[in-house]
Amino acid sequence: MDRFFICKILCAFLMLMAFSSGPACGAYQLVLDGEDSAFRVKSGTWALDKTGSYQGNYRFSAVKGAGNSLAVWNIDAIPDGTYLVEYYVDTGDYAFAAEYGVEHDAGVTTVTRSQHNRPAGWYSIGSYSFTGAGRITQTDRWVGVGTKVIADALRITLQSALPVAPPANSVAPEVSIVVDDLGALNPTQNGTFTHTLFTQAPDITYAVLPGLTYTNAVMSDSNSKGIETMLHQPMEYYGLNPDPSLDPKRLYVANNSSEIISRLNTNLESLAPYIWGMNNHQGSLFSQYRTGLEVALGEIRNRNFYFLDSRTISDSVSYTIAKEKGILAAERDLFVDGSSQANTEELIKSVAQRAIYAPNYNYVMICHQRPETVPGILTALVALETSGVAIRRLDHNLHYIMEVDNVPAGASVNTTGFWNTTTLDMISHELSDGDALVGSNSSAGSVAFTPNLPNAGYYRVFIGAGYSSNLGNTQISINHNSGTDSKVVNFNAVTNRWAYIGRYGFDAGAGANNVTLNRLFTFGGNVTADAVKFVYDGALNTEVEDWTDY
Repeated sequence: MDRFFICKILCAFLMLMAFSSGPACGAYQLVLDGEDSAFRVKSGTWALDKTGSYQGNYRFSAVKGAGNSLAVWNIDAIPDGTYLVEYYVDTGDYAFAAEYGVEHDAGVTTVTRSQHNRPAGWYSIGSYSFTGAGRITQTDRWVGVGTKVIADALRITLQSALPVAPPANSVAPEVSIVVDDLGALNPTQNGTFTHTLFTQAPDITYAVLPGLTYTNAVMSDSNSKGIETMLHQPMEYYGLNPDPSLDPKRLYVANNSSEIISRLNTNLESLAPYIWGMNNHQGSLFSQYRTGLEVALGEIRNRNFYFLDSRTISDSVSYTIAKEKGILAAERDLFVDGSSQANTEELIKSVAQRAIYAPNYNYVMICHQRPETVPGILTALVALETSGVAIRRLDHNLHYIMEVDNVPAGASVNTTGFWNTTTLDMISHELSDGDALVGSNSSAGSVAFTPNLPNAGYYRVFIGAGYSSNLGNTQISINHNSGTDSKVVNFNAVTNRWAYIGRYGFDAGAGANNVTLNRLFTFGGNVTADAVKFVYDGALNTEVEDWTDY
């Protein structure tokens, strides 16, 4: 790793003060709302209520259950340390003794806390130590009075004054910003939000609605300026009239497969050839409709386009299906339309703070052309540049993920030697909650992750590992399109986080190249194999030199 890269990491670390949004200057604090990408309904029925006093939305279960219905926050990508964990609750006739499970470094702790008729605000679940990641689970079990149990927002606050520096094997911190709903404003008219953004923020990504007054002008102007655009595909949302004839550009649950393909292709072709991918406009209902998404995302994969899940509802399965199909994909981390310009800036800086201390994750923000948002974006971009957090175009901030128990179509995971299955997989909102493999280094063995990449190009490669005992050094073989490289990674130092391996050229298609974890006796300790992430980083013909490290 060269000195220039180390300097970039140190600059970002030293600029924490510019991004502090915690209770005290320099404190690291993270708020995870129920619509944050960290939140999932894992099982059971958790109804949605939009009348909450914090960010509006919260989930609830109105039936006392046996603890089998689970709402989960994966609090990954955080600095190591001890955190105060708090839950938010409105004032109401809620559960007298609600059940929370905290998965932390020392194991799993189950606690009960009152949600019953408390003043709206934050209440402690306790202090816990997390190395890289942890998990908080809310169950549907409660005792005593109350009409329902609430799953709203969590807040975690690092108890030390400042977080530790990012891990050594990291890329420089980067984030992406996507502006939705373009097409209603003239991009060539001085003073419109679109003109202002295209002029002053050409390095962010724009999602364009089909068929609006200025859609064609937006596509032409963005192309002439080299600005990245994608289709902002309308999808059915809760409360919409379900008659598909009312909006021929929108995807409805009532559409059959041929209608979905026809509508999607009409929209894609109307913006061609200037688009790289697609995200969803609205779609809180359709984004839960696996049958229709299988069809729509199958067409996206056929075209080798990327997909961003706007995640207009936490129950969306769009990102999961995109990963299964092997699409270059990501999901929205945070909507950053603030209530004021200052609030927009703070929301953007809060995501940048995540990138500073956990830079090996893909961070994507979505916003709109609003009076409070546009000036906030422009001001925040200056602050990000000063801090060392780079703005990365979305097409270079998308990943292809392989997991031991969740392999994309056409890819494969193959083992040699003996491996045990463990449930102690890596905790990450980018991954499925499943199993990993672990084996003793006393005998030879390997796990080969062979992707089916949709596009040839340069990719940044990351290895993920969960908890295990007696982890040792692991040899990683990267078989890329120019040969084979070998790296040694100390998995004790990267527990529950992504480790950056390097940047390599890979061919498209199944079986072309692979990344292999090798068990070698000379290194000692155990080897764990869980996941490999490939982040697209440019076409092969755009660079002369094949370099592997920043």
